[in-house]
Amino acid sequence: MKKIYDLKKRLKKMEIKKLNTVLILGLFLVLAQGTFAAVTLTRDLPTSAAAGSTFTVTLAMVLTGTAPAVVGVTENYPSGWTVSNIALGGVAKTGPDRIEWIFWSMGNAVQTQSITYRVTVPSTASGTATFSGTYDTGTATATLGDTSMTITGGTTTTAATTTTTLPPYPAYATRSMSSSVKAGGTITVTLALEIDESSALNAVGVSEVVPAGWTVSAISPNGTYFPSTHTIEWLFWANGNPVADTTISYRLTVPSGTTTGAKTFSGDVDFGGSTNPTTYGRTQITVAKKSSSNNDFTVTLPEQAYANTVVAIVVTDQDSKDPVEKAGVDVFLGTDNNGQKVAYGVTDENGTFKFTPAAAGQYTIYVDLSRYKEAKETLTVKAGTPTTAPTTTVVTTTQKATTMPVTTMPVTTTRIVTTTAPTTTQAPATTQPQQTTTTMEQVTTTTQPTGPSGGSNMLLIGIVVIIIIAAVVFFMMKGKGKGKPAENGKKGKEEKASKPSEAKG
Repeated sequence: MKKIYDLKKRLKKMEIKKLNTVLILGLFLVLAQGTFAAVTLTRDLPTSAAAGSTFTVTLAMVLTGTAPAVVGVTENYPSGWTVSNIALGGVAKTGPDRIEWIFWSMGNAVQTQSITYRVTVPSTASGTATFSGTYDTGTATATLGDTSMTITGGTTTTAATTTTTLPPYPAYATRSMSSSVKAGGTITVTLALEIDESSALNAVGVSEVVPAGWTVSAISPNGTYFPSTHTIEWLFWANGNPVADTTISYRLTVPSGTTTGAKTFSGDVDFGGSTNPTTYGRTQITVAKKSSSNNDFTVTLPEQAYANTVVAIVVTDQDSKDPVEKAGVDVFLGTDNNGQKVAYGVTDENGTFKFTPAAAGQYTIYVDLSRYKEAKETLTVKAGTPTTAPTTTVVTTTQKATTMPVTTMPVTTTRIVTTTAPTTTQAPATTQPQQTTTTMEQVTTTTQPTGPSGGSNMLLIGIVVIIIIAAVVFFMMKGKGKGKPAENGKKGKEEKASKPSEAKG
């Protein structure tokens, strides 16, 4: 009896240990999702924008650890403003005005990436504009980074009107243009040529001297630009441009590095007289500091690149030469963004982004960040291995600001493969830190998304089912254990009962 009692006691202790193990396993699975994943979302806004202008807003999503099953992002922008070019499948909604994204394993993956959209400021806007938003991994957290910006006056510039008493010349010109321009901007200059037809002039020449180093274009009517003297000249005569009242125009682009201050124009009209009248009207224009929303990147690419070898891309500000941190980088295998996206992420504090091309071919690289023009560069990746240490060449972007079009991807399951690039030395001779590069392997599936809460619910249901099955198995084992001592006791009694009979025989 004592042995049976001890056996039951040991079985009871084993039952308690098994139950504790099942409960601890279930609790671990429930908490694992939040324990090993960390996501942050940071907003980047320009400090100011003019009423009527359009700019890019960037949300930098940074993932550390294991990706959570679902992340929902909500971005609230100022009421009445217009949004466009929403990246990564975001949807604009009203009441309040906002954009919503869902990131999960069956659609846009939860990974380190740049989320962008364009926003247009109403022409009547002024004062301070406020942005807000949240990202939800099970608990809603306020988006980090910039939350407000200043709205300045309208985008149009009104040319000042100058009243001048004109001398009695048979031909003269009056210049009109805006009073100011920002470095990197473009203006149109107009000359109103006035001809006294009663003077019967056979020919008239017009000369216009512009600031040195500025780019001249769109000269109308036919004129000739002489870069050595930065002078534009027109000739009006019977066999060419007719001698008559004419509107002359041309466009000037100011270099982005032009110093601020007043710049001078000059010119005159030659009709064959003893004195050539100087061109009247405005003679100076003020160059202001370049807008912070119109900066240019300088993108440094390797001169040689090889498949399965780390490629480092360095992004700096064209004017300050400082590294640009958190610039979004997208790499496509192909000649544009219609190809396969093979890598993406943001630059580190040294302005560096690294990736490892898996195959030889032509790659297209897009770099984007609010307050900057989007940069597009191409990189040729060769097969084989480098024979000499790769050098770099600097490519300066001067293209017009655009927003990278969004390509609709098929419904895929994205498996994140993270590799750490080896430390390399970039010019100038400074050692860049290791950077994690994210690449994508895509496996097609037909499963459709059910929303942020669906993934969490399915995980909880699965855990509950596991616990129930474990409990059922446990109690079945318990029932079998209790049956064995009874059978042994019955068998012992039968043996004792048979012994007297044998003795009698």
